[in-house]
Amino acid sequence: MKEIIDTLSNTALSDAEKQKWLNSYLADNLLNTSEAADLINVNRITIDNYVKRNLLTPLINRPHNKVFWKSDLLELKQIVAENKKDPRGWHKQK
Repeated sequence: MKEIIDTLSNTALSDAEKQKWLNSYLADNLLNTSEAADLINVNRITIDNYVKRNLLTPLINRPHNKVFWKSDLLELKQIVAENKKDPRGWHKQK
């Protein structure tokens, strides 16, 4: 966030340069549902399930259009990897 604020408040850049930088920043850091699923190696239904369980919060949450921050997905990737190793918690039961 600090990077965004610093760049947009920089007076040395013109408005067109700021707009171009912001567009490229958002293009690099925002992902739709299918891109998110590809990033963390799951399907889109799994992404929707994480949203329903409040483990992942979309930036835009519409029925056919969800947009996520890439950093949130990378944090979730560790949880997804653990769930794939032990989907129902069998190792915890004795």
